[in-house]
Amino acid sequence: MSIRIHYSPLSQHSRRVRVAAMELGLDIDWRLIDFAKGENRAAEYLQKNPAGKVPTLDDDGLVLWESNAIMAYLADKKPQANLYPTDARARAQVNQWLFWESAHFGVAAITLTWERVMKQAFMQQPADPALVAQGERDWSRYAAILNGQLEGREYVAGALSIADFALASIVVHREAAGIDMKPYRHLQNWVDRMEARDSFQKTKPPF
Repeated sequence: MSIRIHYSPLSQHSRRVRVAAMELGLDIDWRLIDFAKGENRAAEYLQKNPAGKVPTLDDDGLVLWESNAIMAYLADKKPQANLYPTDARARAQVNQWLFWESAHFGVAAITLTWERVMKQAFMQQPADPALVAQGERDWSRYAAILNGQLEGREYVAGALSIADFALASIVVHREAAGIDMKPYRHLQNWVDRMEARDSFQKTKPPF
């Protein structure tokens, strides 16, 4: 049985997993989860992912959720691609940026994206000014850190890795979300390079 991954094209986290699978050349059985139809809340799906989110991987009974964990698992299937290095020190650097994305950078970007784009599009609710203000503060703080890391580097951990996929995918809605990239030249240039890749071009969200 091939690896099966439940996903949504609207999800930035699904997108990074799709990018990783393409970059690794893996044959994946992609299963669309339609949130509009409530498929993410179906009992069968909640048995796999109790949070009712995407993506979710099922590899012959091994079920994984959390997109960064899924990317790491997929990359270990193709160690020769070196997108998740086997050397302990190199892998630690990639892990650092994966965890930082989940805890800090991604949270800031998602806060602004949810409040300014998704919340209004799917729930017909206005943005919460307090959450927007917090997202703006966090974005300024963490974007500056990533911008500094990318100065003089082509990729965040030195060589192309799944950390780049995680960090770049989370800012796909930056313009609609009013995320200001102008002060962060190295960050902007890196995002442009990542989004020029064939894998990113083929996984553009529908809006």
